[in-house]
Amino acid sequence: KDFFDFSEAYVTATWSWGSAALGREKRIMGSGISNQLLLGTNAQPFDAVSLAAHAGVFRFLFLHGSLLSQMEMREQGRPHYDSKYVAIHRAEADIAGAVRFGVYESVVYSQREMDLGYILPVNFYKSAEHAGGDRDNPMLGFDLATLFIPGTQLYGSWLIDDVDFSRIGDSFWGNKFIWQGGAMNASLLPNTDVTVEYTRIDPYVYSHRLDGNQYAHDGDALGVELAPNSDELYAALRHWVGATLWLQLEWHHRRHGRNVLDAAGNIIVNNGADIAHSRDYERDSEFAPFLAGPRDNSDILTFSLHWEPWRNIFFRGLYRFRDLRSELDGNVRDHFGSLG
Repeated sequence: KDFFDFSEAYVTATWSWGSAALGREKRIMGSGISNQLLLGTNAQPFDAVSLAAHAGVFRFLFLHGSLLSQMEMREQGRPHYDSKYVAIHRAEADIAGAVRFGVYESVVYSQREMDLGYILPVNFYKSAEHAGGDRDNPMLGFDLATLFIPGTQLYGSWLIDDVDFSRIGDSFWGNKFIWQGGAMNASLLPNTDVTVEYTRIDPYVYSHRLDGNQYAHDGDALGVELAPNSDELYAALRHWVGATLWLQLEWHHRRHGRNVLDAAGNIIVNNGADIAHSRDYERDSEFAPFLAGPRDNSDILTFSLHWEPWRNIFFRGLYRFRDLRSELDGNVRDHFGSLG
């Protein structure tokens, strides 16, 4: 893209058992550290209204937001964006003070007015989507985190974009999952957090047969940064030098199976590697093996320094090295640095 906008503006209200918010802000939803499956760091902020409620160990969140669809050029060079929305609700509970279990549901719909079935916070979205003609893009997910090992958090997530239980195990394209598991330890090394995380995103995840219903905002996935048909092994060390200064070292090892394109960029073999392209029933196989297609392997090493000399005033320096090994594009090594 030529332009990104990360500005935020919102109002909130809180009371003894809940809160409400309206406006544009960055939202994170998911148990991961490098990748969050439902709402991650990948996409720009978007406008939404949200409601939260809690009672004891139980918490509930509802969100309905407006997304930016892909631009179309109309007559006289006029840009046009179809209406596009996302609805999310999540419930979580703490069990025995050591386990946090969450379940969440989302749906993306477009090219029509806001749907009252998705504005109702406690509605079951998959049922509402099915009753509405199976025209939208629903997802369901579960996550679990535990602190029963002192100083260590174990966590895992399972996102279901679509599923046919009778076809599990045969690389059926319609079984579209994201799997994630990780651990973070704060006691192994002095003043240091150690994190290890694995994320796998199956082919065709986040895509949809109807153009415009991809799980994306302004072209970028709302959740995991990885493209479909990819996985990542992530490791990180965060060391606290003092209360206002910390250092972080991160390593990402990524694998991605690409689609096969012709010289004009048209798909010849669809391996489910692009969020913008779902399966073409006449052209594409019903089987989509994980990591099939021309392979991209990459290793990304990032070192960053964070300093907060005054409250909410941060200085950051970052250096990133990437080693990309591509069967189609050859090998590329590049460097990136920033001060802010």
